Amino acid sequence: EQITETDQLLPSYSNQLRVMLEQVVQEYLPAANEPVGVFLSGGLDSSCITALAAKLHSGPVHTYSIHFGSQCPNELEYSSLVAQHCQSQHHILEISFRQMWEKLSETMAWLDDPIGDPLTVPNLLIGRLARESVQTVLNGEGGDPCFGGPKNQPMLLHQLYGTVAEQDSLQAYLLAFKKCASDLPQLLKPEIWRAVKQEPYVFSQDLESTASWLNRLMALNIKFKGADHILTKVNNLTQAAGLQGRSPLFDQRIVEYSMQIPPEYKLSGTEEKAVLKQAVTDLLPREIIYRPKSGMMVPVQLGFSQYWRRQAKALLLNRKAAIAAYLNQSLIRNWLSYRGDPWQRYGVKLWLLVSLEMWLQGNK
Repeated sequence: EQITETDQLLPSYSNQLRVMLEQVVQEYLPAANEPVGVFLSGGLDSSCITALAAKLHSGPVHTYSIHFGSQCPNELEYSSLVAQHCQSQHHILEISFRQMWEKLSETMAWLDDPIGDPLTVPNLLIGRLARESVQTVLNGEGGDPCFGGPKNQPMLLHQLYGTVAEQDSLQAYLLAFKKCASDLPQLLKPEIWRAVKQEPYVFSQDLESTASWLNRLMALNIKFKGADHILTKVNNLTQAAGLQGRSPLFDQRIVEYSMQIPPEYKLSGTEEKAVLKQAVTDLLPREIIYRPKSGMMVPVQLGFSQYWRRQAKALLLNRKAAIAAYLNQSLIRNWLSYRGDPWQRYGVKLWLLVSLEMWLQGNK
């Protein structure tokens, strides 16, 4: 289907989106007498799915949220507000640093690819909690790729003010994830880096189309992060927990319609997901719809600085480690020994590496 951008007004798009959301969620619900679950972070995406499930389902609605203990920031204030507003049966799971490490190897064994998202272990654990009360669970995955999430803002501003040339757009996209993209020349062994840098980015053509810049970013997010990362993770780990996991915002009809919505209705100035917010404005408290997005942050920086350093050294610096053939272990040793500015985000990078090592060990 050819994607076109039209000049319809925001209310027209939001009204049509609401109709489609209700249709999709209704189709994803189990039989009327069966309970349904929703993974609820307290953000806009999972909250709107919770509200739609509560509105459309005649059976019990269960919601599930996580946190990492009193020493770590959490979103329980907002998820509890949504659960109360929607009158769901709310379940809260505290995940310890010990559980995160102990369950990582098992979690990676359920994945087809070495996904380094720190939420993989929490996804598995909360799925097992949900399986105690439901067989079908919905989630809010897809809101950012389809409707303009926070990672789009910096690149859009650079594009608007002309500070990113077209030839730099791919690297800017990768750096927006703030993980290991800029470290690859030092992290990979020289012969590996020489081979890798000669290969074209598999998604480069998606940023070279004639569509608007925002729609190019979103199409890339849907393919690269959505299909290859989020949906794979959600599908495999909900199955591992014995659940049927469903992602209404990643339904093909929603994705295709989102690409027909003009960019200014997705990211309106600095307001993210304007069209989605208007579509569900009557379903949720105002403080949920308009609060700044913070995202579900797993405290991996704290984990490596206080809990996992010894185990990570034994895993990653072993001469027989699977990654030893590809990666510079001296650089990894520096990351593991670093005790300076916490904003260096070495925790996120190290989690990627321990996830990769455990996945490789399980797939020899």
